[in-house]
Amino acid sequence: YPEFYGLVEMVEAIGKDPKYGCGRSMWEYGPRLEGYGTPMAPMLLPHYTDGCIGSMEGLYFEASSTTPYHFLNQSALSKQPSSPQRDLPYPGFNIDLGIQQLQLMGVKYYLAFSDTAVAAAKVHPDLTEIATAGVWHMFEVADAPLVSPLRYEPVVYANVGETQDEWLQPAARFFTDPAEWDVLRAETGPSSWARYTIPETAKLTSAQLTKLRAAAAADGGVFEEPTMPDPPRKELASVNVSSITSNDDSVEFDVDQIGVPVLVKVSYFPNWKVSGAEGPYRVTPNLMVVIPTSTHVRLHYGYVGIDLLAMMLTAIGIAGTAWLFLAKPEPTRDPIFDPLGWTAARVSGLVGPTEIVEATPPLDAADPWWRPPPTEPTSPPDATGSSGQAIT
Repeated sequence: YPEFYGLVEMVEAIGKDPKYGCGRSMWEYGPRLEGYGTPMAPMLLPHYTDGCIGSMEGLYFEASSTTPYHFLNQSALSKQPSSPQRDLPYPGFNIDLGIQQLQLMGVKYYLAFSDTAVAAAKVHPDLTEIATAGVWHMFEVADAPLVSPLRYEPVVYANVGETQDEWLQPAARFFTDPAEWDVLRAETGPSSWARYTIPETAKLTSAQLTKLRAAAAADGGVFEEPTMPDPPRKELASVNVSSITSNDDSVEFDVDQIGVPVLVKVSYFPNWKVSGAEGPYRVTPNLMVVIPTSTHVRLHYGYVGIDLLAMMLTAIGIAGTAWLFLAKPEPTRDPIFDPLGWTAARVSGLVGPTEIVEATPPLDAADPWWRPPPTEPTSPPDATGSSGQAIT
């Protein structure tokens, strides 16, 4: 408890310090966290800091399409990562890759505790140690704004769909290879953006590729490994992004010119709407690009058709329940639509009248519920009875 309490106090103080301020945080994973009651305890940092220090994990992180890339990043930044999601190209501890991924995701702070991670972080050029608390060391990540300009125009996948079985593996390969990051791959985009086709085998998991290699070897052939083609590069005009603000459900910023795409480092979801720009368009790994049509841009988390339909059905259900509760009983009447009753009548007419068997009348209440069976004489008695005695 004292160790976890110290961690919370440290990040809370950094968030309140005007020199550093609020921002997202990513921490090293390891069995040590189990001493806090659960390794998910650092997910409470937003709670203890009133939302100032964000968490790259959360109680419902399984529901986000960004989750796989979070665990890839956790693998690069942890000596003993959890690596819980299968069929991902986990890189293992690689501080250089991990910090580049934090910059791509807009993460401002990195927290480490193991000797390996702390030693590597202390000498990394893009990290600055700003606080310590017990075993925990807190570093500020350089060049990790929430919104940033792009050097090259994104390209649109020509043969990759939005579902995870199509999108996940190409995006995971992209995320683990910073050499590819100068050109983002988009799910959709304007017709002016170039289209980009990848091999179908690039959508497969490592396990599926292993099976194909084995099958090719068994047939005496050679499996052609999937290689990503070089995307076309169309250089963009430089643009300055400023006045970036965000909260739970919105992001706002200013640009000094319109028509130039910019990257918003927030998880894509169809509910995101934008004013003052076109988009948002989903780009690898699972972020958003918008094309400003105004110098001030605002993204907000809104509603889509299924949300409105669900709310309408919920309102109808509540109103119907209240009506049933308040309504008075009505006299019995014939149903408006009764297909089962009609079927039963037809079957009864085909089978014929039903034989009614009268029930055995109930016993008189004064009679015993059980009587012994009568004794049948073995032979007719004479006047005096079988024993010579008179019968009365």
